[in-house]
Amino acid sequence: MNSTDCANQAPQLRKPFKDPLVTLGLSVIPGIIGLFGIGHFYVGRPLRGIPFLVIGGIAAIMLIFRESSLLSGIVNSGVAALLYVFLLFILIASAVDALMLARAYNKEGMATGIALW
Repeated sequence: MNSTDCANQAPQLRKPFKDPLVTLGLSVIPGIIGLFGIGHFYVGRPLRGIPFLVIGGIAAIMLIFRESSLLSGIVNSGVAALLYVFLLFILIASAVDALMLARAYNKEGMATGIALW
């Protein structure tokens, strides 16, 4: 291959792609400790991940400090059980939403070769 052949070749552009497995991992693993919405940041939709992060963070903080004097009257064992169920729901919802966003991003990116957002 000589220099003119190299000059005539078009550069190979990488199509935009977000790995669904990475997205799922970034949603579930940090979500176990209350950091929901991290998968949304990876996919490029931080404004969609921030509500998950804030709501999950507040619930996680309430569970962590439920024995403190500030929250002892608010968070009893019944409320704590409901918070655990709520956190599980947020974890699943965040992971599913981030996974759907990654798939939509990849579908559009593969079809057009242009990043969706």
